[in-house]
Amino acid sequence: MRSLRTALQFAQFDARNNILMLTGPAPGVGKSFIAVNLAALMASSGKRVLLIDGDLRRGYLHRYVGAARGRGLTELIRSGGDAGEFIQPDTLVKGLDFIPTGELPPNAAELLLHPNFEQVLSQLSSRYDHVIVDTPPVLAVTDPAIIGRYAGVTLLVLRFGANPPREVEMAIKQLRQGGGTLKGVIFNDLPLNTAGYAYGKYKYAYQYEYAPRQ
Repeated sequence: MRSLRTALQFAQFDARNNILMLTGPAPGVGKSFIAVNLAALMASSGKRVLLIDGDLRRGYLHRYVGAARGRGLTELIRSGGDAGEFIQPDTLVKGLDFIPTGELPPNAAELLLHPNFEQVLSQLSSRYDHVIVDTPPVLAVTDPAIIGRYAGVTLLVLRFGANPPREVEMAIKQLRQGGGTLKGVIFNDLPLNTAGYAYGKYKYAYQYEYAPRQ
């Protein structure tokens, strides 16, 4: 994580803003784990950090940081009001603020396309040193491609032995077509001995729908 934090300093050097988006090709790559721990590490170094759960389908980052789902990104976009009313300050990590999903809407992609969303991100970007947005898998839904166009840096999280090359190519293509700035890939869960492995069978049809649970 510390190496990733250092690499991000270079990746964000020429970025158009301080918003970092994390996504993956498919569920189960560990992107939410990385998002939370990276945000916590940045906050522990004295930076003002905001973590946003941008997975409006089934986000659960509030469980990681000891917060409530409560009112969050959904309500903030709909209202277009002061973002400060929806921020949960100083979670389990001092200096790490958090915005949960709020109510899980049935029309997540349409909500993210609302003009208020861009205004919300601009407002939040001006208040923090780093804004980290965790999103759903890019091959499952279009949400990451929408969010990515507003992020200065997009990182694609892969898991060792889980994401075939063709799948990675499709994910990169979809992010770039959406207008995102893909700066790199995080290769997660890499074993010390990587010799002699092979990809197993896989499918492109991912089930990633609205999950109304707390």
